[in-house]
Amino acid sequence: MTTLPPRPASARPAPARPAAQRPLKVRVQLALRSLHVYTSMLSLMLTLFFALSGILVNHPGWLPVSPSRTVQAHGTLPAGWGGAAHPDWFRVSEYLRATHHLSGRASDARADGSEASVSFRAPGYHADIVIGPDGRYDLTAQSDGLLAVIGDLHRGRDAGRAWPWLIDASGVFLLLVSLSGLGILLYLKKYRRPALLTLAGGAAVSVLLASLTR
Repeated sequence: MTTLPPRPASARPAPARPAAQRPLKVRVQLALRSLHVYTSMLSLMLTLFFALSGILVNHPGWLPVSPSRTVQAHGTLPAGWGGAAHPDWFRVSEYLRATHHLSGRASDARADGSEASVSFRAPGYHADIVIGPDGRYDLTAQSDGLLAVIGDLHRGRDAGRAWPWLIDASGVFLLLVSLSGLGILLYLKKYRRPALLTLAGGAAVSVLLASLTR
């Protein structure tokens, strides 16, 4: 059996330094890489959705046209609804929602003693109800198709209370992805100059296009 001679000390790999002993420049670069990778993965689906929905909203002809669907109904509210002066909006809304299978949140509730009205809003959908003093009501509900749903979600319109937080989160993620990517490039000497020149060119084009909208 042949025994290999021991490797000289100069040929052995140096033990890895603990993270705390690495130079500050290396620690910052590693932190930027981790931030860039994980924020990119966390925000990937959000970024794809808002990118694609923005393109579709800007080019509505790219999707097949979905005709709007309008439904009209009439009825009478049950006893105890409160009257046109002081309606019990929770009871009224829940009754209308259950009876006519309405979508979205109740909003824009108004009452002046002679007439009351309330609306239900959701992405690509709205329903308006006008209530007379005797409790009789007229309802008109309209669904505007897939493109309207995508457009309202892209703008955060009538999408509930949680959706605006999701839009804010996607904005924060994109900001972190952009800044961490820029920070990484600043450490790469080979790409630093062309990257900064590209950044300056992109900023100039953005300012020019923005000025043309006035």
